Amino acid sequence: MKPKSTSIYVFSATGNSLTTAKILHHEIEDSRLISIASVLHENEIVEEAERTVFVFPIYFQDVPFPVKMLISKMTWSCESPEIIAVSTSRKVQKTDEVYQRLHAELEKRGTALSDAFSIPMPGNSWANEPDEDELYLNQQEAAVLECLKYFDRKREKDYSSTDLKQTAVSVLNNYRGIISDDSCIGCGRCVQVCPMNNIHLERGKAIVGDNCAVCLACFHWCPKEALWMSKNMADGRRKKYQHPKVSFEDIVKMKTR
Repeated sequence: MKPKSTSIYVFSATGNSLTTAKILHHEIEDSRLISIASVLHENEIVEEAERTVFVFPIYFQDVPFPVKMLISKMTWSCESPEIIAVSTSRKVQKTDEVYQRLHAELEKRGTALSDAFSIPMPGNSWANEPDEDELYLNQQEAAVLECLKYFDRKREKDYSSTDLKQTAVSVLNNYRGIISDDSCIGCGRCVQVCPMNNIHLERGKAIVGDNCAVCLACFHWCPKEALWMSKNMADGRRKKYQHPKVSFEDIVKMKTR
């Protein structure tokens, strides 16, 4: 049987979703991998593949705003596209509401979520214990391959919901209060990784605006740990996290086609 043509759209700030998407891309015949940040500012996206996979981290029990922004510009040329979500998050959260939110965005475009899977990974907002993070990283590939076994199963779940309230990331805003301190050297790495082009340098210091997706790429990729979450004192200066198989250059490349 001819494999379904598949487009894999990925949004990633520290590499969990990027590495997950790369595993899927490697395993799925006739697939292409597209960074959401690279097409985010296009006016219209027509998807021709039979299957679309969205790979993304969970933020505050919600879908990242850039993923929703992308979907708002998408149309599907095939009559009944198969749409699958693969989320990455700290531990396996209660994901039903997340997938209901994604389904609601897809319904606005005249389509629906077919199926969804969750991959536990180290958190880039709240921190796990180090041994827990190591376990998730060691099990990542096996967890992704296990999900892939069920991509062609019969779908029976209904992701519809009429009771979806706004979350902290329903709109763009600097919810974490990310600011730079005096240790900022003005290197511009935060400017390079920001998917929303929401950071600029002013007098050699990083200034974070309100057009923020709260992805925390700037926080985790700052070489001087100068950016911190001023509205989250408990974890405001938590240990930085980057997926061990992902580099700063990999995240920067996600903004280009």
